[in-house]
Amino acid sequence: MQGMWSARIFILALGFVALTGCASLGPVETPRTATTAPDCRVAGATGDVAALLRESGELVLVGGGVELLHSTDLGYSWRREDLPLSCSWPDVVELDGRLLISCSEPKAPRRLLVMAEDPDGGWSAPIVADAGDGLFIDTHLQSLPGGEVILFATHVDRPDDLNDAVYTVLLYRSLDGGAAWSGGEPVVSGRRGRHVEDTRSVHLGGGSLLLAYELERAEAAPSWVLQRRSIDAGRSWSEGTVIWDGADVEPGGYVLFPDGELWFVASSDERAGGGSYDRASILMRRSFDLGRSWTAPEVLVESEDQISFGGVVVPGDEIVLPSLRHYNKRGRRQLSLYVVGRDPGRGARCASPPIFVDGFEGGIGPQWRRSMNR
Repeated sequence: MQGMWSARIFILALGFVALTGCASLGPVETPRTATTAPDCRVAGATGDVAALLRESGELVLVGGGVELLHSTDLGYSWRREDLPLSCSWPDVVELDGRLLISCSEPKAPRRLLVMAEDPDGGWSAPIVADAGDGLFIDTHLQSLPGGEVILFATHVDRPDDLNDAVYTVLLYRSLDGGAAWSGGEPVVSGRRGRHVEDTRSVHLGGGSLLLAYELERAEAAPSWVLQRRSIDAGRSWSEGTVIWDGADVEPGGYVLFPDGELWFVASSDERAGGGSYDRASILMRRSFDLGRSWTAPEVLVESEDQISFGGVVVPGDEIVLPSLRHYNKRGRRQLSLYVVGRDPGRGARCASPPIFVDGFEGGIGPQWRRSMNR
């Protein structure tokens, strides 16, 4: 899990490959495109962030406890909005013109929550999708045709000992626009002490979905990104197959272009030969067959010490990439917002002009107390 739970050490059992159905990708491939970018600080940040381009063209960032940034001009200016929630691991999705926000409470009563935007722009009371003694991390929402929406959350059965816990990715389903939730069906489960983290999905059309997640044997050690496929809106899934290995890879997420080209964006230390977050830059792989095969990695943002949170396609065939920059330097840790094109060789730039805001998810009160253009 990216963000607040960073001390995660465990041993990967010898039967890993056989039990997970993983296949090796072979030797680590050398990325073939290098790009540079300036320091694209948008806000101070300490935990998970999600981005969304609404049907109206508004760009939305969500993070922290929970707060939103709204931009109607693709990052030129921003409006801040507080939500009456105190939780972590947020995600955001749009359904019939309304935003749905998911998150979970890191402390008791440790509930899995969803909040829906009202037609008038207000917000419903938090809806409890699940609750229990365990911890829910890495919430992830996906909208489907007909008003259906699914929610992924990873359940950790031992919040008191994250290194000796069972991690299980659960799927919840709503057929009424997020007002009520059923399920909690397991999709992926690891053995005790084996971390299953950072679920990301993409809807390919109809009932076709891809789900990616990370398996990690020790903090800063090589990890695996696995992918499963569903053709029935998440009611059944294929076995997991490896789509990225040979480095400490932190899944950012899928980016699907209108013409069908698919990216998987991640932060990875493979170019630096190890080092985990402090040596990680932002890379991507392409797929031209909806995730059945993937190209060699290409560098999107060459600067190190990054944790990627995927990307969203914006007009002009460009991709906005939110990232936690200087992750290992708490005094400098910040939310950065990069923009790249379909051809990464053109380089990355900042959302222009940079917007400086203090306190985004940093626990500083009052949060977002200062905003200025540079």
